Amino acid sequence: MLMYGALYGALLFGVATGEGNTVAVSVNGINPTDASFSVDIGGTRWLSSGTMRAFLDDTWHSVKDGGIMPDTNSSQVASRMFKDAIGYGSQQQRKFLIGERKVELITSVYSYDHRADIAIFEQQLPNGASKTAAYRPVLPTGTSTEEGVYPPMLAFPSFGSNNETVFQNLGYVTWNGCMVNEKHKNGYQTPSQAFSDAASGLSGAPIVLFNSTDDASDITAVVIAPLDNFKSSVFTYSDSNLELISLFSEERDEMVLCVKGSKCWFANYGHMYTLVRMEGLVPSPEQIKTAEKVVGRSGITTTLYDYWSPVHGNIVTSEPQPPDSTYCQQSDDCFGMGVVFNVSGVPGTVPLTLYINTTSGHHVTAACEATKAWALEHGYVRVQTVGWVYPPEAIPAQFEAGVTSELEAIPAGFRHRVMIIAGKGITDTINKFGDAIRTLYSTQRIADEDLVTTQLGYFTDNGAYYYGDHYQHDLTCCNESILSATAKDLHQADVPIRYWQMDDWWYPGDPKVWVNCVEEWKLIEQYFPSGLAGLNKELGVPFLLYVPFFCVENAYTDRFKFVTSVNGSKQFSEPHPDNAREFYDMLFTYGQQNGMRSYENDFLNFNFLAIPDFRQKFNYSNGWLAGMNGAALAQEPKVPIQYCMALPSDLMASVQFNAVTNYRASGDYASSGNYNIGGSSLLAFALGLRPSKDNFWSHRPMNSTWGDSNPGRNCELNTMIALLSTGPVSIADKVGDTNKTLLMRTCTPTGALLQPDKPATAIDVYFASTTAPPGHIWNTYASVGGAEYHYSLSIDVSTPYAVQSSDFWPPLPSGIRYVNRMWHKRGSTLAASDACHDGASAVASGCVMTSLPSVHNTRPTVDPEYDTHVFDLLSVYPVDNSSGWVLLGELDKYVGMSSKRFVDVSTSATGLSVEARGSPGEVLTVTALKPVSVEGTEEGIFPRASFAAEWTVQVRTGTVPTEGTVKIVFE
Repeated sequence: MLMYGALYGALLFGVATGEGNTVAVSVNGINPTDASFSVDIGGTRWLSSGTMRAFLDDTWHSVKDGGIMPDTNSSQVASRMFKDAIGYGSQQQRKFLIGERKVELITSVYSYDHRADIAIFEQQLPNGASKTAAYRPVLPTGTSTEEGVYPPMLAFPSFGSNNETVFQNLGYVTWNGCMVNEKHKNGYQTPSQAFSDAASGLSGAPIVLFNSTDDASDITAVVIAPLDNFKSSVFTYSDSNLELISLFSEERDEMVLCVKGSKCWFANYGHMYTLVRMEGLVPSPEQIKTAEKVVGRSGITTTLYDYWSPVHGNIVTSEPQPPDSTYCQQSDDCFGMGVVFNVSGVPGTVPLTLYINTTSGHHVTAACEATKAWALEHGYVRVQTVGWVYPPEAIPAQFEAGVTSELEAIPAGFRHRVMIIAGKGITDTINKFGDAIRTLYSTQRIADEDLVTTQLGYFTDNGAYYYGDHYQHDLTCCNESILSATAKDLHQADVPIRYWQMDDWWYPGDPKVWVNCVEEWKLIEQYFPSGLAGLNKELGVPFLLYVPFFCVENAYTDRFKFVTSVNGSKQFSEPHPDNAREFYDMLFTYGQQNGMRSYENDFLNFNFLAIPDFRQKFNYSNGWLAGMNGAALAQEPKVPIQYCMALPSDLMASVQFNAVTNYRASGDYASSGNYNIGGSSLLAFALGLRPSKDNFWSHRPMNSTWGDSNPGRNCELNTMIALLSTGPVSIADKVGDTNKTLLMRTCTPTGALLQPDKPATAIDVYFASTTAPPGHIWNTYASVGGAEYHYSLSIDVSTPYAVQSSDFWPPLPSGIRYVNRMWHKRGSTLAASDACHDGASAVASGCVMTSLPSVHNTRPTVDPEYDTHVFDLLSVYPVDNSSGWVLLGELDKYVGMSSKRFVDVSTSATGLSVEARGSPGEVLTVTALKPVSVEGTEEGIFPRASFAAEWTVQVRTGTVPTEGTVKIVFE
């Protein structure tokens, strides 16, 4: 022990907070006896370790019960230098043995010499492990998923609940579920409270902790994220037990017992129950084993059940046999509530007592004294003790990281890493995390080669005018002649569509989940007699082709193996990882031979959560995705991939897959909440992905087949969001009903999208401030000639919000002055560019403003009949410090200073010149502001930019030559 203590003291490492935006992460540990540690952020204690535990050989083991012990036969201190793509650093290592078979475990912490803001935790099982499935959930069929919120089979790192002394207002941001939904909350008191709410199970998302504050410049943020095994990675909040909770129905004046986190079955009967309090804890196998040793015999546990009586309309909690024959008349009437002790005397447990109301016949099962008191006050009498449970405070809660304990086995050579990275500001810190993980994986996406993310397109997804499923698969709605006529109409109107998406309705198959599985990837001949190649020729542009999943009986089973989802009428399949590469080689070759340029894989959440092999077999899901990616990159040209209905773990895994360029960040256009992507886009920004808002209508036709639903509403807002996302801008209009003026604000005459350089993301105060304005403010920027031009979209901001320089990313530097303009004039629907005519005084005319405005969305809607949101777009332009000139760019474009258009800008004392790219013969109209001389200065000598109070508007044009770039000069 003396040796361990001396070595433990020598293992403290980390550095003090650096200058600028660097916030140091210092890991103090690792203790050689139990792997405990603590984490300081910027010199302040943020986190302390929880209990390291592991499930293997069908048993839970922990450092507390002696199931995980130090390896005394090996060197306990292994400090070595390492180098990876981020840089040089030091590794601190500890070795342990698990269980009777002494399974080798190595834990490590890595720190970098020149990146004080990063620490990486690593767990290794050099020889693997067997029988690691602590949980085998029954997976639902149909349209439900089981989210896999189960603890990791090996928890390192874990963070305990003894982190209560530092924080008064902690918050978190994370992402979970289908379409990578953003979730956040601020104002927590402790990390454990935030961890409890933010735990995501198999969603596999990073978690961002931060100090809640109204000042965006004062936010310290910490990202905790997996670095390996993304599809099996879990973050869970666990006390090593399931929680029994009491639920109370006001409607029925009744309290029932349920396992927290389960889908309480009685909700299916329409009874509205609300959480009252936690009653106790179901003991874990580890605790049962310990208790059996204390009591001196085995078999001291039993299962507690809830029973529902269709006769009495009542729920009762009891031991395995129901009270009488009136219960359990239907197969889903009885549900096991978990294991409790059936003997007294187990240290630390309290009685679980059944009470009955003799008047109503209702029952309450209570462990907490407060619930017992409630029962007595409401006319209940004690019946019997039905078992013993641990009280809520018996087991310290902890946040655990690792790979899921649904996995059946772990292979030799296994390792799993978790990064902690700190910084100032939420957006900046998640960006630093993204830079780090993309550096580690050498991520180089092919987004710039993807028509879907760089060109204007046409979609037929849910909400599109020609979405086949909307017409109950009567494809006379959307057949070859209809699509061909639509394409010809767009071409004749000079709307530059550059690709065509075909969604979930064009191939033969059967309904699975919500859409048809693929029986064979070909057009239905009845409606498309020319086939894919013929339709491609008629449309005149390449395809983005779609697959959700394959039918169990499909045209390819004679050549390839498949894995299948859970049994039931909705069963589907996907290529087995052993031959996924060969399968997608075949599929993509066929696709490209028939006009495909890009590929969309939908229902990624079901394709993971509903397929047992993908959940239970190590690397199966990742192997499937890797096969798809490898085949896509092997094609000539490469096939870019869009993920749809993805989980955060899919986005994380995609850092390995350069073919994946974009993902759906919103629900389908048919749904009214489809626009809200500013939070989801933050994770995409970090990972180098482009969010997709889904298709939209640019104009609402008369007599829409969609009636009064979302399609056709908020046309300009949808257009702006799609462009600012940096992802697809894809219309879904009825033939002859396209608003060309709206669309040409997004692109060049050839269809090239004039996008910003990052997805528009929610500003930091939206997450961190308890007084953030209602509505949304999303910011983005474009970098041209070494300067940043910022764009800020506000939606439904119903109270004034004073925009701060720290709301932008990158933040507006203090040494540069800016002017700005709103797309819509205040109080009207006119564009602000109307005031920016040649020769106008820029400030006096209202062309620009010289101070950041208060955002308040009060102007009239653009389309009063169909717009349900009020919005505006703020553009912020830097003033050149040396000359006072300001470049506004193309004022008829939403992103007037897109780096996709402008190559370089140069200024001098006599003027400004800009180099821009375009198609030969294209005429560009560019606007700049010439500073007005300060009175009393020598004529011709312009003042410093900091003194300029007014500018003269200059509008110049230039025609792009055959070389593809044009220089436009302002004097």
